[in-house]
Amino acid sequence: MEVRVMKNMNIKRMKRVLTSLLAMILIFSLCSCGAMKNWGKPVQSIEAQENTGTESGEEDVTVSEYGDQGTKMVSKKVELPQQVSYPDAEGFGSDESFDDEGFNADYDKWFENHQTQLEISKDTVKKLYEYYQKTLPYMLNHEQGKNILYSPVNVYLALAMLCEITDGETRQQVIEILGEKDIESLRKTVKDVWDTSYVDDGSVTSILAASLWMNQDIKFNQETIDQLAQTYYAESYKGTPGTAEMDKALQNWLNEHTGNLLKEQAGQITLDPRTILALATTLYFKVRWNNEFNPQMNTTETFHAVTGDVEKEFMHSSGSDSYFWGENFSAVSRSLLNSGSMVLILPDEGKTPQDLLNDQETLDFIASQGNLGEWKNSRHLIVHQSIPKFDADSMTDLGAAMKQMGIEDVFDFEKADFSPMLAEKQEAALTTAKHAVRVKIDEEGVEAAAFTVMAMCGSAMPPNEEVDFILDRPFLFVITGANGLPLFTGIVEQP
Repeated sequence: MEVRVMKNMNIKRMKRVLTSLLAMILIFSLCSCGAMKNWGKPVQSIEAQENTGTESGEEDVTVSEYGDQGTKMVSKKVELPQQVSYPDAEGFGSDESFDDEGFNADYDKWFENHQTQLEISKDTVKKLYEYYQKTLPYMLNHEQGKNILYSPVNVYLALAMLCEITDGETRQQVIEILGEKDIESLRKTVKDVWDTSYVDDGSVTSILAASLWMNQDIKFNQETIDQLAQTYYAESYKGTPGTAEMDKALQNWLNEHTGNLLKEQAGQITLDPRTILALATTLYFKVRWNNEFNPQMNTTETFHAVTGDVEKEFMHSSGSDSYFWGENFSAVSRSLLNSGSMVLILPDEGKTPQDLLNDQETLDFIASQGNLGEWKNSRHLIVHQSIPKFDADSMTDLGAAMKQMGIEDVFDFEKADFSPMLAEKQEAALTTAKHAVRVKIDEEGVEAAAFTVMAMCGSAMPPNEEVDFILDRPFLFVITGANGLPLFTGIVEQP
């Protein structure tokens, strides 16, 4: 999101932030509305900002080289959660001399930590799915024929950070969408989401990250910065927006936290010289299927896209599995190793994914992902799955969706209240909010990333003990973490 100086300035127009990311990218930038100190001065390099502080003084601030270009930034790092590693069998000997006792001891430590991490309050799960169901129609509203993706958890955390830097009615409009009564209850939910969604143990990769990118000429409230570091693990960086050095530092940060999967897209992200603050959040996810597909079984099949038939590589598997259905859809759930699942939802013939988003039963099914066992229309069958390999991405204007949800004041220079973040009173507003996502699946599993700068049967029971589930036309998907929280969702029109 971006807040820009709108008065008394004759500065080059802001470059459009183009992001087409592997999972989701959401960047909030704030710009001021009034003339600001030092705007008339020549642009300085970031290296010159070593002695810049905040209103209450910064502790543990360092000038560090960031990324492969050695860009120096005034920065404040945070300590991320420590994890117990999943034991690597190769480190315990060969088949003939395998150290079973040592492996089992390490596995028990990992498993205990893993189970502890999955402990999330039912209230948090309920809040997240209510927020998910509420925002889904806005976030997946799209032009037919084009892919559209959304990372509920990533956008949730970005909006929660927005609550921290706003106040009054500006904050209230955001916090109501998140389903919270006040900032204290929001922080408790965020802690639950972070503690259970951040996994980097050698078995599952589900990495969250956040950062602040501040204009070195602006005074900020240190208390708010500290709160963002404590609750959201947000690193902070200070420099001069509009310089190549600061743009490169931000791009390097995004690449580092999305596994270098979005280098081309991150390279297009720049900050306007009028930016006073940018918030960035990322989510990188990679995990294997619990039962991988056999590549030798792949075939070339026809996918019936809205824009015309296309030949795609399909993966195949058959086995005993849970099969779900509703009045207008059928679905299967594929489990992910030591994690959650990917639920694939196929509209019935004559229905579109968008029809399903306007159908309350389908929304209820999507919102039941945390506990699929309670879905009334399900049966354990031999399911023959035919699923296209896909690599889908999209970028949406998050700002437009926010306004449709009722989050409006933050975009208004006269109404927006950023007093918790800005040490000196000035008019400011959110001017840019982008959300981009990319998700891909293959025989081994699922890979996705995000940064913010987020078949045959209808309502009747399946007729036999076996069923074919063929994703050969546009479909919906939901990817959950081990705790059941929704990490990614989307409509695939073109696999």
